[in-house]
Amino acid sequence: MVVPVSAGRGPEQDREKDRERDRGQRRGRGDAGSSLVIAVSVMFVLSSLALAGLARTLSAMKSVRDGQDYATALAVADAGLNDALYRLDHGMADTPVWDGTGQSGPGTFHYKATRVTPQEFEIESRGVVSGTQHGIRATVVRGPSFALFADDRLDIRGTGGAGTLGLSVSSFAVIGGTDTNQVNIGSNTSITVGLGGDAGDAQHTYGDRQSCSGCSNWVRHDRRYPLPPVEEPSGATQPCPITGTFTGTVDGQNGRPFVCKRDVVMTGTITVINGPFVLYVLPHTDGGGVSHQHSLDLSTAIVNPLGRASNVQLYKAGSAALSVDTNSTPTQLTFSGLLYAAESELTIQGSKWWSGSLIVRRVKVDGAPLLTLGYDLDLERLNNDWGVSRYAEIPSSQVDA
Repeated sequence: MVVPVSAGRGPEQDREKDRERDRGQRRGRGDAGSSLVIAVSVMFVLSSLALAGLARTLSAMKSVRDGQDYATALAVADAGLNDALYRLDHGMADTPVWDGTGQSGPGTFHYKATRVTPQEFEIESRGVVSGTQHGIRATVVRGPSFALFADDRLDIRGTGGAGTLGLSVSSFAVIGGTDTNQVNIGSNTSITVGLGGDAGDAQHTYGDRQSCSGCSNWVRHDRRYPLPPVEEPSGATQPCPITGTFTGTVDGQNGRPFVCKRDVVMTGTITVINGPFVLYVLPHTDGGGVSHQHSLDLSTAIVNPLGRASNVQLYKAGSAALSVDTNSTPTQLTFSGLLYAAESELTIQGSKWWSGSLIVRRVKVDGAPLLTLGYDLDLERLNNDWGVSRYAEIPSSQVDA
């Protein structure tokens, strides 16, 4: 009997098929492993790029922050300079060397001030913010102190004439001493000096309408010289005498100001004890809300004739009358002090000899009087007009503070 050949797979075919399947599975596992390696490699590259970008970002942020801190430290150093100027304005000009520390915003400052001359200080200041330092050096100078200043025009014609002033000026460190040639006069508009007129050692004009005719040492300034209004002082004061009259010995109580909201008259010889004698003549407001200005009359007074000019400081608000003696007293010192009446007109009718500083709105002259005015250098310490003349950024290591 014939047995037919089977149509199914034989044993050998089955083994071959199994081998093919095994090879396919191995290829699949190989491809999967290769893909995993590639994916890991890509992730590593991307991570490296991300880390590099992050490092650059952090570095840039640190650089920006350091720059911000450096700029802020400059502002803090400037705050130290401003603090030094404030202290100069409040009495440190007589101290040769001093320093200060403080905080401004996120930083701290430390500065040192060194007097170069009585009119000039050098200030070094260092600002520190988050460990970043910035240094500056500035020269600050005191503005001119005036023997005579008028907010309006100032007319000086030597021997004088109708409406003009004969002026003879000098400056001294010791009363009656040698002329130190440091006299400044000024105006916020114009100065006219006639032939032979004495206008001091420097003539300063300010503002946009300034001119100076016949001036020997004309100094121009772009902006008006600030003449702040007289206002009531803060702190402890002394009451005004009931009659508004000052005469004889006046106790200055070491500068505690008298505040007079009424007309004031000075008469006789006025001697100051416990100086300085400081007086404010101010307006008052009545029950109806109307403001009334008040006058200052020096017509019959001899004020502080033997004292330094800083020993008497008179501040008058408003434009009410400012009166002086109509008699001629060119050989007798009848006033030694600071008279600040920036809104008042000073009328001079007789020749005078005064010592100190006069700051008024305008000088009006009747006739041809001669004003002999000695500028007492003792007044320099009352001048708080300090400003920066030179400024530079320097390495913080150079700041001697």
